[in-house]
Formats: sequence, structure tokens, C-alpha cells
Amino acid sequence: MALDRLFTYGTLLPDLVRPPMDALVARLTLLGPATVPGQLYDLGPYPGMVLNHGIASVVRGEIFELPQDPAVLSALDDYEGSCLYRRVECRATTPNGDTTRCWVYECYADLSRAIVIPDGDYRSWHEKKNDSSARVTLRAQHAARATSSSARGCPRRVRPATCGPTA
Repeated sequence: MALDRLFTYGTLLPDLVRPPMDALVARLTLLGPATVPGQLYDLGPYPGMVLNHGIASVVRGEIFELPQDPAVLSALDDYEGSCLYRRVECRATTPNGDTTRCWVYECYADLSRAIVIPDGDYRSWHEKKNDSSARVTLRAQHAARATSSSARGCPRRVRPATCGPTA
């Protein structure tokens, strides 16, 4: 059976989506909130998540039904399926405890210097990030992370817009 559902957790959420994807996301049918087991990271202008069934943390998002038009999933793949994300199957859990199989775009970039979003909720993180008083704290976290990463010999920054090794 083909999967006809998509779990979104970041900039594909209806209230966070930007052009040109807003028209495409408007074609998805909201089924409701859900979580998937994993870790969510701040990559600057957008988040990335890694599925992980062995940890207690979850990523919060929403499940959507995909339209019957295969061009929609193809367009989402073109947008998300760069060198940074890949579409994988996962199981999402709804607030009432039901689970459902769905697609999700998992990040497979080097996340060694990315900031973990502790509660797994990009919406609330995004609001805090855009709050002027919180920006100072987030900048300090980014700076501390960069300093500790450099000491470990990690890349100087996450490069979400490019493929290949970071410099």
C-alpha cells in the first residue's frame, strides 16, 4: 500500500511555509498534530530532524494527507530532497496514542554544530528565535556551540544550502 501521508515539522507547516511552497502546502489536507521519535535541530533559516527510536525525545509536528496527484510529492521531493534531506518512512503518534505510517523529510547533513531544539517543537522555537529578547540568548548559544565545535575539529558552520564537505 502506497503511503499517502506526510509528517511536517518545520517550514512546511502551513503557518511557517514560504513562497513558492505555500501554494503546494495548501493542497495538503491537515489530519492533526503528531510526534515522531527523534531529535530536532536549528539549522539557521529552517530546522532539520533525525529519526531516532532509541531516545526519549520527540519531534512535534502535523500529519497531512497527500492529494492523489503524484506531482505534489514529486514537487516536495524536488524542494526538500536536495543534499540535505531525504524522504523516509516513519511512524507518527497522534495525541490519542494512535500511530500511522507516513513520510518525513529527514536531515542527513553534518549536525555536529547545530543547536538541538530541546522540546522538539520548531513552531515555539521559531517564535522565541524571532523575539528580540531571545535573539541574544540564541546568538550566545550559537557562539558557544561554534567555539566548542572548533575545539573538537568540527566544521566551522553547518552549510545547509550546499552539498559536500564543509570548510
